[in-house]
Amino acid sequence: MRPEDSDYYRARAIEERWLMKDAGESKIADIHARLASEYDALANRLELGDQFTDKLFQSACREIN
Repeated sequence: MRPEDSDYYRARAIEERWLMKDAGESKIADIHARLASEYDALANRLELGDQFTDKLFQSACREIN
């Protein structure tokens, strides 16, 4: 997986949630929860960008044809 792949960030979010569960202190668990949330946000942005790019590409193809 590459960092520009949303699956990469989803996997990182899952890892952070596991680390959150294993954290011995609540402050550390909170940090892992925040990181998981940020990784999910990055994945969402990439997926929305991919959808936008796909729509833009389809629109351009219709204009060309």
